[in-house]
Amino acid sequence: TSLIIDPPNGRLPDIVPAAKMKMLAQNRQRTAPVRDILSYSVGPEYLHSDPESLGLSERCLVGFNAGPPLVPGPYNNNIRIVQTPNHVVLMTEMVHDARIIAMDRDDIPPSDLRQWYGVSRGHWEKDTLVITTTNFTDKTPVFQLPVQVMNPAGNGVVGSAENMTVTERLTPTPDGHLVYQATVQEPESFTKPFTIRLTMRPTEDKIYEYACHEGNYALGGVLRGA
Repeated sequence: TSLIIDPPNGRLPDIVPAAKMKMLAQNRQRTAPVRDILSYSVGPEYLHSDPESLGLSERCLVGFNAGPPLVPGPYNNNIRIVQTPNHVVLMTEMVHDARIIAMDRDDIPPSDLRQWYGVSRGHWEKDTLVITTTNFTDKTPVFQLPVQVMNPAGNGVVGSAENMTVTERLTPTPDGHLVYQATVQEPESFTKPFTIRLTMRPTEDKIYEYACHEGNYALGGVLRGA
């Protein structure tokens, strides 16, 4: 499980009032661009009129646990790490996305280069891999709130990640595990940065392709129904 280690109370910081107001349009009124990862936040009477009003994971664009930051979900939490002399690749099982991290580069990505998972630069601090990611698209959310079954109004995502910075640190431990730590900074969404930390354990199991759209019959049903 993930753990918020900063703030010290273990809770997410307050959401900026303006961002809280935008959550209604983004998550429940489905005002474009929809940044919601899951459509849990849609009211029971809402009828999807087009595929773009569905959540990003339902359109197989962004996995709900693929990060950054990497926050465990109910399934498909495996990650394959591939290291070359000049790059590190984090391949997530969910939606089988490969985030390519350029190592030891001081150049700042151009502002018009925008990606769903941002643009990542990495460097080593002793045995810790430090990754800084910026240049997300305006369609990427800052953070997916935990699903609340009893309080649907509290579901959905916060903010637009266009100006977000995520700093991740991966540190090996003597017992063969990895300690993962990530700090999220986006002042237009949260009143202060927050940091999560979790421990990853190794596995010899294979990661198979997550063929998202092969079984995604719901999207066709939405279009036929509309």
